[in-house]
Amino acid sequence: MKILLFGTGDYYRKYKSWFKQEEIIGLIDNDETKQGTLIDGYKVYLPCEAAGLLYDCVAILSVHEETMRKQLIELGVPENKIYKFSELYKHPEIVMADQPVVLWGNERVFSRITMNDQPETILIMSHNLDYNGASLVLFYLAQILIKSGFSIFFASWSDGVLRKHLYEKNIPTIIDPNLQMRTQKEVEWTHGFHRIICNTLNYYQFLSDRNLKDKIIWWLHDPEVFYKSLDQELLQRVKEDDLYVCAVGPIAEKAFKTHFPFFEVKQLLYGIPDVSFNKLPHKKLSFVTIGNVQEYKGQDILIQALKQLDEKVLEQIQVKIIGFQPSVYANAVKKSAEGLGNVVEFIPPVDREEIHRVLEKTDVMICPSRADSMPVVVNEAMQHCLVCIISDATGNAAYVEDGKNGLIVKQGDVKALAEKIRWCVECRDKLEEMGKAARKIYEQYFSIEVFEKNLLRIVREAFYED
Repeated sequence: MKILLFGTGDYYRKYKSWFKQEEIIGLIDNDETKQGTLIDGYKVYLPCEAAGLLYDCVAILSVHEETMRKQLIELGVPENKIYKFSELYKHPEIVMADQPVVLWGNERVFSRITMNDQPETILIMSHNLDYNGASLVLFYLAQILIKSGFSIFFASWSDGVLRKHLYEKNIPTIIDPNLQMRTQKEVEWTHGFHRIICNTLNYYQFLSDRNLKDKIIWWLHDPEVFYKSLDQELLQRVKEDDLYVCAVGPIAEKAFKTHFPFFEVKQLLYGIPDVSFNKLPHKKLSFVTIGNVQEYKGQDILIQALKQLDEKVLEQIQVKIIGFQPSVYANAVKKSAEGLGNVVEFIPPVDREEIHRVLEKTDVMICPSRADSMPVVVNEAMQHCLVCIISDATGNAAYVEDGKNGLIVKQGDVKALAEKIRWCVECRDKLEEMGKAARKIYEQYFSIEVFEKNLLRIVREAFYED
């Protein structure tokens, strides 16, 4: 088989290990700056170039599958040669057999995996161990359960920086790539666990064929945009039996209920540990937005809003966009900002410690997302007594009173966002009081203490009550 992979971003990194390397003849990307370069030893082609190569199939590795599929078809690629990432399990001819499981912890601990039954142990499952919000709050969840006396195992389908923190907390961890493309019934080592917490929509395939006698909490963080690229037939195989569905706010709940209207969904907001901080002096009014520079995060909306501000306002502000990594969208956003001079600074992703250092030197957090269930960085900003300007498509907006403890704008409304930024400049003396009110949102809804109380109630209901 001669395989082309379309996409070189997050989904490429997630799925590339499943393909037989000797059968990959190249990568495809719409980013012209990558044309002719090498990634992992594979040449990168523009779609128009790749369409003329000799290949057996093109696997699309992107959340924008529908758009990319149409693009390939317009270039003459036969539709039956185009595969989407969510359907790779249907194509064993291009996908490798099961991958090895890596165990982190001492032999005595991991010998328990081979036992037939572990009724008192909770298996906590993440899709990765990166510093993204969903994985981070699952780590906090694990610590709460250990503190409360539960025995746990932590599992992920890919490794990452969080593993060192799991190791420091003496939390046994399993890295099993097969969790990404196998069902629970197919992953035999999971059969001894009868109480499982699956984190995010990513586990829909794992749950599509499972042991219905097991009790499972499915904790959802995902807006509707992430459902569009899934295998809908596989998604509908998820059964309600002993599946306790929780959501981090109304946006994640609404997205799930769109596809499963008859499922009951409970609210389980995450919590984040408090931090000590000092507000550091700075001259210009400092704004920040934090998150991977992607279309659904809406950084282009922010740039358009800044362009509507007059020079008098712009010379009083500094805007940091943290999370920049080269991509077609990210490069376009950065190019669009060139006319703003030194007002905007693009910064690569940083760790949580650096995020908190940045927030100490910031006045206002901006979250212009087109869809975002409950971004952790917004609540971290509230911890620091920052005013947050957030779109109404952001889950945090449900807890904000516009003008009292934060500022809300309609999703995609460039003019409204520009006016909120202008207001912050003109009413800088009111930001401290509003920031203190924002801090109360964190304390009331997102503190680790509130999370612990709600989590333990959910665990009792889901795992220990008939």
